[in-house]
Amino acid sequence: MSRFSLLSTLLKVAAPAALFFCFHPLALAKPYAFITNQGEDSVSVIDTAVDRVVKTIKVGHKPSGVAVGGDGKIVLVTNPESRDVTLIDGNTLQVLGSIPVGEGPLGVAVDREGRRGYVADWYQHVVRVIDILKRRVVATVRVGKSPAGLAVTRDGRRVYVANRDSDSVSLIDAVTLKVVASRKVGSHPFGIALDEKRRRLYVANVLSNDVTVLEADTLKPITTIKVGDRPYAIALARDGGRVVVTNQYEDTVSVIDAASLRVIDTLDVGEYPEGISTHPDGRRVYVVNWFSNSVTVLDIERLKSLTTVPTGEGSRGFGIFIAP
Repeated sequence: MSRFSLLSTLLKVAAPAALFFCFHPLALAKPYAFITNQGEDSVSVIDTAVDRVVKTIKVGHKPSGVAVGGDGKIVLVTNPESRDVTLIDGNTLQVLGSIPVGEGPLGVAVDREGRRGYVADWYQHVVRVIDILKRRVVATVRVGKSPAGLAVTRDGRRVYVANRDSDSVSLIDAVTLKVVASRKVGSHPFGIALDEKRRRLYVANVLSNDVTVLEADTLKPITTIKVGDRPYAIALARDGGRVVVTNQYEDTVSVIDAASLRVIDTLDVGEYPEGISTHPDGRRVYVVNWFSNSVTVLDIERLKSLTTVPTGEGSRGFGIFIAP
C-alpha cells in the first residue's frame, strides 16, 4: 500500500471520530454546573468550558438543594414542595427518576463514590440516608432543628450538618449512622464547607453575620470571622487557601485568607447571592444570584468578576453543584 493510500484510509477512519468530538454536545462538557431554579421547577446546566447554559432540565416542585457526586456522574436535586429528590445522570443529563424524601428536603450531599446521598429534612429535623442504586431512603438520623447544609468526607465515613434553629453543627458517623458530636456555633448556621487538608469546618451563620471555624475532627472552635450581611453558603478555592462566602443582603461575597483567617476582599456579585461552588481548577468560583436569575463567575486569584451567565427564574444552587 502506498503512503498516499495509507493516509487516505487513516483519514476515513479518523474523520467520524473527529467530527464526534468536535460537534457532539457531551464532548465539550467538562464539567457541568447544575443550578436549581426554584421559580420554574428546573435545573439550568452550565457548560463551564464556555460558561453558558446548554440544557434546562425539568425537576420537582420548588427545587433548592443540589449535590454532584460520583465524579460528576450523579446529581441529586431536592424539591421541598413535592417532598422528593430528583436523580439526574450527570453525563447524559437525563432524569433517572425521583425518590420520596420526608416532609421538607433541603440540603443534600453525595459521597465520592456516588452510592449514598444525605438529605436534610428541614421540617422533621432529621438527615435521611439514600441508597442511590436502590433509589430509596434506607435510614434516618435525628439531628438538630431545621437542618440545612451538609458535607461528607472524601472517604465517606463522616457527615456534617448545620442545624439552623438549634444554632449548632452535628457530626454523624456514616458507618453507625449515629451523631457522635455536636457544637454550638453562631446564630442560624446554614451553609458549611469542609477543608480536609487543614482539618477545618467552616460554618456560615446567617443572623450573626459571621463564619465559625471548627476543628473538623473534634468540632472544637478555632475562631469566628465577621463577614457581610446574611452569610448563606461557603466554597473553598485554591486548594482551600481561600474561603468564599455569599452575603445575601449585600449582594457580595467575602473572601477569607485561610492562613490568616481574615477577610482580604469583598467582591460585588448579583442580587441576593446564595449558592456557591468552585471549579476543579481551584480558581473559578461560581456564585448563584437568586433575585438576578444568574450566576456570577469569579476569578478568585485575581479577585475579579469574569462573566455573568443568565439562568432560570429564582436560581438557588444550594450545595456543591460542580463535580469537585
